Amino acid sequence: MITIKEVAELANVSQSTVSRSINGHSSVKESNRQKVFDAIEKLGYRPNSFAQALASSRSNSIGMLVGSLDSPFYGPLMHHTERVIRNHNNHLIVTSGQESYDKEKDSVEFLMNKGVDGLILHSDILSDDELISVVDRKPATIILNRHIPDIEENCIYLDNEYGGYLATHYILSQGHQHVGCITGQLS
Repeated sequence: MITIKEVAELANVSQSTVSRSINGHSSVKESNRQKVFDAIEKLGYRPNSFAQALASSRSNSIGMLVGSLDSPFYGPLMHHTERVIRNHNNHLIVTSGQESYDKEKDSVEFLMNKGVDGLILHSDILSDDELISVVDRKPATIILNRHIPDIEENCIYLDNEYGGYLATHYILSQGHQHVGCITGQLS
């Protein structure tokens, strides 16, 4: 594996100049930046993402917990989330709670231990207090499809009850008298 030291030697600059060039610092002279990138290309150097994460305290990754990897709801959710995150030069790490309390709790700990920069959690099983605790530990957390008043600014949710009311009101206003409702799992 090629090291930053080898790039610096070939470019005839310091290791800190290589690092600043890679990270886009404006303090690097253009001639030195060009020498660094020429050396990187010649050697095939690839920055060590673990070292970069340690140095910058950023992993450039977002963790996501979903209930199941194979549901028609979570598939598009993961797909579109990953697309947006990639457009911001980050990566998505997805794990599933598999509709199990222990697996959801373990999945959140796994993501936290990976040092992700933020979390997106769709939890049906963890309690409000447990999710509040996660937000206290990792403020860059979004809770999907839940409203928890204590961390309301971290929650993205729909008012399903009011939505059901509006839909029913509309159907009844159209003169229909027999209304059916098909639901998923009810809490």
